[in-house]
Amino acid sequence: MTGLVWHGRTWDLSVPGPTAARHLAALSTRRGMEATAPMLSTLHLMLGQAQLEALEDGVADGRYPPDAFSELLSAGVEHLSGRPLRAVVALSGSAVSQWSIIRGRLVRDGIADPLRELPTLWALLDAVEWMILESKKDEKETDAYWRSVYGPERGWSDDDETASADAFMDAFS
Repeated sequence: MTGLVWHGRTWDLSVPGPTAARHLAALSTRRGMEATAPMLSTLHLMLGQAQLEALEDGVADGRYPPDAFSELLSAGVEHLSGRPLRAVVALSGSAVSQWSIIRGRLVRDGIADPLRELPTLWALLDAVEWMILESKKDEKETDAYWRSVYGPERGWSDDDETASADAFMDAFS
């Protein structure tokens, strides 16, 4: 478990197992009220029943904002995985929609039962992302992938990239 301070409270988060991908994948196709069930399922895996009820009570009595569920899900996923929610949802969607191919590759690589043998959702998503990146033909396709999944809000601009490379080279001169 790891703690995340959000709205003045420390939330004890558990890292979800690989089967959580199905809940997160559903967020890629559902909007509004349809997204509530997979969002709550994922939060339940991360928070447990008692903390989820505390969150629900806090929303009901106004201690937390109406969008607290999506806010805490986003903050928790990024805190636990280092990836923004949009990337985790996209990778989970790929894992679910391409499961037979992904499972086959993992079995070939010595992981006989990926849903039981991979320790966390993040391990599954790392494998999925590696497979996606392996399929890219060149640097242009790879850059397009990074931008589409992680988005420009992750500081991914050509100017930032150039400045970062310049600063790195300056450190050795």
